[in-house]
Amino acid sequence: MIDIQAIAQHYGGEVSGGQALIPAIGHSARDRGVAVKAADDEPDGCLVHCFNGGDWRVEKDRLRVDGFLPPLQSLSDRVPWSPPRQNTPTPREHAVGLCPGQKIVATFEFHAADGALLYRKHRIEPGPDGRSKSFQYDRPDGKGGWVRGAGEERVPYRLPDLLTAPRDLPIVMAEGEAKADRLAEWSFLATSHKDWKSFDFSGYVKGRTVFVLPDNDTSGERQAQCAVEAIEKAEGSPFLIRLPGLPKGGDILDWAGGPDDLRELMKQASVKPVLHPEPVNLWQHYSAPELPEGLLPQAVERFARGHAEIMGVDPAGLAMATLCVCAATITDDIKLQVKRHDPSWRESARLWVGLVGSPSMKKTPIMSAALRPLKRIDANLMRVYAGKRQEYDALSSKERKEAERPRQERRVISDATIEAAQEVLRDSPRGVLSAQDELSGWFGAMDKYAPGKGSQADRGFWLQAFNGGSYSLNRIARGASYIPNCSISLLGGIQPEPIRSIANDTHDDGLVQRLLPVILRAGKVGRDVPADGTLSDYERLIERLEVMRPPERSGTIKFDDPASPLRLDDNARRVREKLEQEHLDLITALEAVSPKLAAHFGKYDGLFARLCVLWHCVDHSDQIQPPAEISGNTAERVAAFMEQFLRPSAIAFYAGVLGMSAGHEHLVHLATWIVGSEVREVKARDVQSSSQSFRHVTADEVRVLCEKLEAFGWGEWAEPAPKSNKPRFLINPLVHKRFADRGKEELERRAIARKLIRNALCQ
Repeated sequence: MIDIQAIAQHYGGEVSGGQALIPAIGHSARDRGVAVKAADDEPDGCLVHCFNGGDWRVEKDRLRVDGFLPPLQSLSDRVPWSPPRQNTPTPREHAVGLCPGQKIVATFEFHAADGALLYRKHRIEPGPDGRSKSFQYDRPDGKGGWVRGAGEERVPYRLPDLLTAPRDLPIVMAEGEAKADRLAEWSFLATSHKDWKSFDFSGYVKGRTVFVLPDNDTSGERQAQCAVEAIEKAEGSPFLIRLPGLPKGGDILDWAGGPDDLRELMKQASVKPVLHPEPVNLWQHYSAPELPEGLLPQAVERFARGHAEIMGVDPAGLAMATLCVCAATITDDIKLQVKRHDPSWRESARLWVGLVGSPSMKKTPIMSAALRPLKRIDANLMRVYAGKRQEYDALSSKERKEAERPRQERRVISDATIEAAQEVLRDSPRGVLSAQDELSGWFGAMDKYAPGKGSQADRGFWLQAFNGGSYSLNRIARGASYIPNCSISLLGGIQPEPIRSIANDTHDDGLVQRLLPVILRAGKVGRDVPADGTLSDYERLIERLEVMRPPERSGTIKFDDPASPLRLDDNARRVREKLEQEHLDLITALEAVSPKLAAHFGKYDGLFARLCVLWHCVDHSDQIQPPAEISGNTAERVAAFMEQFLRPSAIAFYAGVLGMSAGHEHLVHLATWIVGSEVREVKARDVQSSSQSFRHVTADEVRVLCEKLEAFGWGEWAEPAPKSNKPRFLINPLVHKRFADRGKEELERRAIARKLIRNALCQ
């Protein structure tokens, strides 16, 4: 008997209604998605149910590993039951038609649950081609004779054995009745999967362990895989055992091993069941994530949450706008040398943030609140410049030649042309913030109003402005010019439809992918209450970041930069290296599915470094110079923020707003057809005839769609069928299990549509 109380305590769950409610694998400690209760009629005395779509077999494996259930391999050792011997002689009377030279060489009887003979299967040699074998069926006619055919009732071979054996005894399946008889002689509970399509497995294998022995050829492997899928569909636990040392085309009858050898193979195979990847829900609505707590710098989080409540806006939008303003305020002289031994890779706190939402999401008020203190600094700089310019203009021509031209240093620019932005950047080496109330106009200025080479030049300028660094330009009218640091942070708002059009229509040079998308949640009624100090604290934060300077230069740093770069401490470096591998895995997995999203995640290594600079400076804003090393705690908070907010936001944007990939609608239509028609194997001709929308889709296009389905865990490629060279795409059995309701809805929708059309045409 399993210990329900101990299971609940071990996994941090609780006991309710006689069962342990525990967190599912991969879920938070607050989750209660798995129920475990004792069940005497189950083979291992335990019944597991998953409420959140998980796999109960995986959860049972966890219980076995943690010692709450007996290991699976012990099941193959328990043979408390020996099957009755079944020796069927070659019949004298039968109802099969034999050609000259043919004879029955073996007969296999199929019995009902009560032991009554239902039909017989005769092996005949030679076959019609004079060489191979063939099979024919006959059955009792109720009058003491025989009639051709197996009849309508089809059952597994050795059915009485399956019903009378203990439920904890594993089943061994082979391809063919003679092989099942050999296994039964060795005291295994055996049956054949040769005719598995003729009956329903569910009544015999549900909750049971089943070992499948494939023949050593392509056809045998394919038959065994089909049996595994049927067992999984029937909620059994299948294991494939490939017998070692078999000749080509060989099977258990040709194997040199014996019963003990097979039991040892069963032990080894049962360590891990045949599991399929969890398929992605292609109909899923990717919603914007909530702003996580405790990861942002405290000064930013207090302002974002407190002032958002007063304004009635999404705190996530205000937090990201605030981070962008803080990044623009920090001088570009404060850099992080990302790798200890690579002085060429340095990052400043520079961000591009796009607030995505309808006009009701209050994008402009969010930006105004975040920009207010930086605009005040910018206004002061403009006043100083205007005064100096006025004095400069009042000088005589001779005095003007000797005097230094006043510098137009800025912090914020809005709706500036490329030429105007370049002029500002010449005098603003620490970088500026471009505030765009509508990003559609910003994109449009490049793609619509500056076509051809001019458009590419403008986009090249903005790509450089994202990276920072020196920038030279030559113009016929303005001559040559040099910008010591072409660095621009970007903050803007845009509605879903325009950004969808821009992403689909513009040249894909990575400009959109550099933007951190923030999908705003609906606003609410604000609160008319006295200020609680969060706004004034935020304004003081921006003032302190404005005067912050890089750490003093160390004598050990040798690089052509007057400022000493920040470094990651050992713990922070380990966080970065781990995160870099995660980003690489994400990019590799997404390249075939969503190249745009993969390209966006390709910027995350640099983004991590920029956010580390930002977090570090804000956390130490009470100091003129921040510490030279960024701690592991800071790196962990940044990594967690990227994982819990930035990644989900990007997925919601690229999968929800833009569509996961080009042709995503076709992919969803194909997925709907698969679950609605209970398709097990995708064939191009079946897809083409499935609906009007696929009528003109080519076989190559179907293959591309299947490759995308494979990336989403919906299936895998298998060996070609006999006498064919085309790989087959087999559907993951979990697809029909997870999305059965969607399949039923689709079948009902089709039936209603057919009825409406029929009624309309018959009027």
